[in-house]
Amino acid sequence: MRAAVLLDTSYTIPASFDLNAYLGHSWGMMRGAATAPETVVLLFEPEAGRWVAEEQWHYSQQSETLHDGRVRVTFYVGVTPEMVSWLLYYGSRVRVVEPGWLGERVREEHARAVTQNHQESVLPVTKEIIND
Repeated sequence: MRAAVLLDTSYTIPASFDLNAYLGHSWGMMRGAATAPETVVLLFEPEAGRWVAEEQWHYSQQSETLHDGRVRVTFYVGVTPEMVSWLLYYGSRVRVVEPGWLGERVREEHARAVTQNHQESVLPVTKEIIND
């Protein structure tokens, strides 16, 4: 973007606009970064699963509470970086059942975070940092 102009009129979303059609199978707003749509199966621990199942995250969402209280959530979506971040938020409260590549991606991100935070925790703390 090189310039912006403030107009005297406002924009009205057309009545015919369909957000689901616009986003298609992609997860979230980053539709241009989505993979090809595929089945994503997630297994949430009971408390997190209840939170997830209470909200409609994608129109393809199917939720099932299992006998042990965990919640299996299935989507048919194109995975985006936004979805990976969403999964990282739930940490140990979610397991990616499928696809395998997505579970590996989440594990790699968690491992990088552990390594990065471990490295930062062994750096010497100076008086300037403490006073900031």
